[in-house]
Amino acid sequence: MTERFEAGSEQWMSALREVVEETLKGVDVTGVQVAFYEEYLNPPAHLLAHGETTLTWHVEIGEKAVAIGPGRVADPTFWIEADYEGVLRLVRALSTDPALPEIVRDLETKGRLRSFGDRSKLPPRIAAALVTMHDEIAKRTK
Repeated sequence: MTERFEAGSEQWMSALREVVEETLKGVDVTGVQVAFYEEYLNPPAHLLAHGETTLTWHVEIGEKAVAIGPGRVADPTFWIEADYEGVLRLVRALSTDPALPEIVRDLETKGRLRSFGDRSKLPPRIAAALVTMHDEIAKRTK
């Protein structure tokens, strides 16, 4: 059984790092420079770094390195801002879940999820890898 962690916790971030690194093995990242972040509003206080009011994490995928960590990145390809409790439904859903489009639509309609940037600029192999990453971290999220 896969161990599950609270979204945004240190253990979850470690799991995310493992998922990203494992997913990108064998993916051609030649010429790739993709960066994104997710910012969660109103997270549980115990998940916040000292002095922070939002929980933010990022992933940077480049030809020479991959970085995963807390905070935003400059000049992201795309990013999302979401209410923590609301986005948990999305974080836990697999990409094959037929309810996924409705979950996204519901969160957006209620103002609990906002997306920015242009994902159409992603190379198809990276877009596919991001779907795999999402599904793998969903399996590890409480």
